[in-house]
Amino acid sequence: IVSTFTVSVSTSSISIQFMSLLAPSIMGDCLPTTTSPPTGLFERYTEAKQAHVFDHWSTLTSAQRQQLVDQLDSIDVEKLEGYFRSATGCGSGSVSGSVSGSGQKDDGDDEKREEIRVSSSTSTSSTKSILQPFSGKVHKIGKHKNNNKNNNNSDDHDHDSDSDYDSNLYEIGMKAIRANQTAALLLAGGQGTRLGFDGPKGMYDIGLPSKSTLFALIAKRILKLTRLAASMKSASDSDGSVANADADAGTGTGCTGTCSIPLYIMTSPMNHHTTKTYFEQNNYFSLPPNDVIFFSQGVLPCLSPSGKILMQNPYTINMAPDGNGGIYPAMEKNGILTDLKERGVGHVHAFAIDNALVKPCDPHFVGYCIEENADCGNKVLWKVDAHEKVGVIAEKITVGDGAVADADAGSGDSKIKGKGKPCVVEYSELSQEMAERKASSSSTSTSTISSESSSGKLAFGAANICNHYYSLPFLQEVVIPSYTNGNLYHVAHKKIPVWDAATSKTITPSSNNGIKLESFIFDVFPLSTSMAILEVERKHEFAPVKNAPGKDSTDSPDTARNMISAMAKEWIVTSGGTLTLNNA
Repeated sequence: IVSTFTVSVSTSSISIQFMSLLAPSIMGDCLPTTTSPPTGLFERYTEAKQAHVFDHWSTLTSAQRQQLVDQLDSIDVEKLEGYFRSATGCGSGSVSGSVSGSGQKDDGDDEKREEIRVSSSTSTSSTKSILQPFSGKVHKIGKHKNNNKNNNNSDDHDHDSDSDYDSNLYEIGMKAIRANQTAALLLAGGQGTRLGFDGPKGMYDIGLPSKSTLFALIAKRILKLTRLAASMKSASDSDGSVANADADAGTGTGCTGTCSIPLYIMTSPMNHHTTKTYFEQNNYFSLPPNDVIFFSQGVLPCLSPSGKILMQNPYTINMAPDGNGGIYPAMEKNGILTDLKERGVGHVHAFAIDNALVKPCDPHFVGYCIEENADCGNKVLWKVDAHEKVGVIAEKITVGDGAVADADAGSGDSKIKGKGKPCVVEYSELSQEMAERKASSSSTSTSTISSESSSGKLAFGAANICNHYYSLPFLQEVVIPSYTNGNLYHVAHKKIPVWDAATSKTITPSSNNGIKLESFIFDVFPLSTSMAILEVERKHEFAPVKNAPGKDSTDSPDTARNMISAMAKEWIVTSGGTLTLNNA
């Protein structure tokens, strides 16, 4: 920097000119002398056709440049174009187009979502997708399945039985727990905003006498389960009967002393530090600290409709969470899959923070999935009515390439020949006919329809509650490669604030101008070749905490608290106790 100073001494004037490089510590955020971005980083983004992120480099201060470099370093820009093209179905080719702030618009409504799977982009006019009820096995706790798989008449449906089958499932699950082969995976990135709570949703107290938060309820249930598993001695451990039915759970006699169920908690960038601090301050609710592992949900750059990275300002990229399905690449990136393998875990139970009745590593569920040799599993409830606003487990069949429709897909009597892929269908995607369709008692399905079908059970009634099982090989060998290839991202059209160079301002558009790439946790279901579905009772398994408390509020802390109380009363009565109302 060249500076000229004039110093007056008496009547003479001495002009002193000197050149000096002034250090940032003296000049603060003065513009640095270096005018080129880091070579390697610039080459990466140039190769990915995203070099425009450096357009304002020469105008940035040292601190701003470092902020931009740190953010760019955290992005797998080499994968971004593949993600974009897979999600939009654009096929091959280069990313191009303008990225000016106010010129990017989309005619879609606010929050519009366009879910395009890779199969859609590769389909032809001779193929189409048809939805049908899930045709695989669905077991209901308290119901037993006829083991004659060759019997296709209505007698093959679920029927009442003694508890031997369910007890066997429970023992299989407990055996895996005793062998330290199960893990809990908690989705906890959400904030308590809708509850009127400023903090992570898991830290919310729903008003129980114990003052237990949602985090505390889950941790205490895991602690109780590990102690119960450690105290149990299975008679079948010595005769090997369970080991034969449970090859995947190991052949040892289980743990001695204590059992370990590691709890992996996926946070968000917004609440990661707060969540970790909360557990530390509460001594991890008596769980071993090395068994509570935190990792953050991933984020991806927001893009223009043509696939260009959108800048919030000259030194900040617009980033957005990649959806709850981002849990899979986040597990890979943060070493969670490696940690699971090193611990000897083979069975992973994933669930969301906002269910106050969730049963972490439920032995019945884990045992059922092991018994069925499932790579993926899902707990479901049956819908309370045809139009309950909840997604359902179904099957998607591609008609063509070996799958032939025998009748119109819209008909309740249609039969599709071909192997369908399990999927979750949002309630808005079901036609009125499909939503109200009743299961046929003459169905040839081996187990989709239970004994309740004759009394009008809904065909598309298996409600998804974000309660899933995965085998570790499924995660490692099937799911992660699909994400690496960009096959599981969808497009969400959004209003995204962007930098407008003409006005040197960040502009918030009035209509959708860009897209966010996201995925959903159930997007991996079609990858499963052995899906196990377990139907459970709503009153014992599902108390969502989504809305603020209030007299007329549903799915609220009040309704969840009442459900927990009702279940506790049921336990007392079932165990032979009596309840006396105290009016004091």
